[in-house]
Amino acid sequence: AGGTAMAETQAAQPTETPVPTIPPESAYCRPQDLKASARGEGATQNIFIGVELTNTGSAPCFLQKWPSVELVDGQGHPLEVDRWYYTDNGPESYARVATPQALEGATARVGLQPGWSAGLSLVWYDWCGGAVPGGTVIRLTLPGGAGVLNIPAGVEGGGTCNDPGSRSSYVINNIEFLPQP
Repeated sequence: AGGTAMAETQAAQPTETPVPTIPPESAYCRPQDLKASARGEGATQNIFIGVELTNTGSAPCFLQKWPSVELVDGQGHPLEVDRWYYTDNGPESYARVATPQALEGATARVGLQPGWSAGLSLVWYDWCGGAVPGGTVIRLTLPGGAGVLNIPAGVEGGGTCNDPGSRSSYVINNIEFLPQP
């Protein structure tokens, strides 16, 4: 009775990667604790800008999940653009979500051990203002009075001008932990 044995196989099931934690008493990250870089590229009439923040300090620190982001020119002057946050319900105006996001932001944090990174992204569209003097800069205000990071975005404007009568806008995603390689 010579037969062949079949090996039992089991399909691999996806598992959720746990987000590492840091000590809850850790301070918010300061500008000198972070290396920041941004890269902008065109995406179907919009400009997508990805930002990476790496803790280069010697201690763990926190970033606020819902960041305070403003687009400014190379001289630090705010651009005439509307700010939106991307939520589970889609884009919401800053004014509409500021209170819930601010309340959540007081407790919703992303922890970074030294060497760890987090990222955020924004999509900028309908810019009719021409080239931004000195290039576009992302001004990230860190919570708790920790300071401000000015991050060159690598773009001179935000997407195709489709409606000269409307204000340009950008949508921000929350800061998320980036898994380590």
